[in-house]
Amino acid sequence: MAPQYYLALYLKPLSANMEKQDTTREYRLAMLLLRLMCGFWLVMKIISINLWLQNGRTFPLVPIFDFLDGVHSYVHVGLYFISLACMAMIVFFQPKKSIILAIVILEITSCLFDVMRWRPFEYQFICTLVLFLLNRNNHKAFLAMFIFILSVIYIHSGLHKINGGFLYSVWEGMMLRSFLHVPEAYIEKLHYVGLIVPAIEILGGVLLLFMKNKRPGVLLMMGMHLLIICMLGSSNFFYTLVVLLWNGAMLAFLISIERWQPVTDYKAATLNKGNYILLLLWGIMPVLNLGGYWNDYLSSSLYSGKSLYIKVVLHNPDDVPQLQPYLKPDKKLKSESGGSSISIIKWANEQTRVIPYPQEWYYKRLKKKIEERYPNGRFDFYIYRYPYRSFKKI
Repeated sequence: MAPQYYLALYLKPLSANMEKQDTTREYRLAMLLLRLMCGFWLVMKIISINLWLQNGRTFPLVPIFDFLDGVHSYVHVGLYFISLACMAMIVFFQPKKSIILAIVILEITSCLFDVMRWRPFEYQFICTLVLFLLNRNNHKAFLAMFIFILSVIYIHSGLHKINGGFLYSVWEGMMLRSFLHVPEAYIEKLHYVGLIVPAIEILGGVLLLFMKNKRPGVLLMMGMHLLIICMLGSSNFFYTLVVLLWNGAMLAFLISIERWQPVTDYKAATLNKGNYILLLLWGIMPVLNLGGYWNDYLSSSLYSGKSLYIKVVLHNPDDVPQLQPYLKPDKKLKSESGGSSISIIKWANEQTRVIPYPQEWYYKRLKKKIEERYPNGRFDFYIYRYPYRSFKKI
């Protein structure tokens, strides 16, 4: 039998339990995208379980507000497992409005308890659920806005990559040296060839956003995601598994869009005033990041090479044995008393499967938490970014 028959059986329980029964192509595609998203989200949260819990990790939790500090571990556990259960219900049962709303509330609440949880995929998926709630009776508008969010992710991500940091760190370091093993003699000659990457990403986003036939944009972006999966999966599988799954989710979205070829009715989307909030968050606010007024992860600044990093120097490592697995000799910062540098990325990644939130305000709060949690340590904290020549003490 045709694949559409089995897909219809898969979606049949959904249409029978929605507030208003709908069997249109737009409805079926909306349900498919919703279930795919929650399925990937569910697996990503299971893999990064320590990110969402309080116990079992030495990397400090940094809540958004100070009064949220010290919340009992049972609260984190409850939020985590109830959210997983709700996601599973969407994947396997009915996508009820109450369940979708519960996930939005649970996830936002959980993210308030630790800034590290505000990952790009978390922000995208929460906004997608809000989008579905706003347009649950207008699936054409939902699909138009869903494609809009996908498109601007690619466009903003490409724009952020047009800088020397991307060419030096990502293009030369990750792509040419680590992945393709290009001889050093050719690295310099290929330096500016790396600008093809953001150009393709921007072009793919524009084609996906404006063209009636989504295939050209979809194929470009599918190629990009496959390249990312090959690049990250070839050497850092353990550390990048969450990112790999997010790329897998984006691939699944693109394949679904190409297969169903939905009509992007932006006019229908603008009729719902609630959608203007998402247009603001995804279309306008990321532009403010160029001036430093909006966070990188909320602006689709992904592998841009211009992220802010933190270096932590521990002067008495013998007094803080918990951190010794993450120490390395300090080469760039020469302090009077010597000391070792803590690999913050390794520490965070081994503990939570993600890297630290790349904003100065977060690093200042992380500094305070590390000093409170490890009072015997004598630390120095520095922040830096490309071209990695100057360090600012915080």
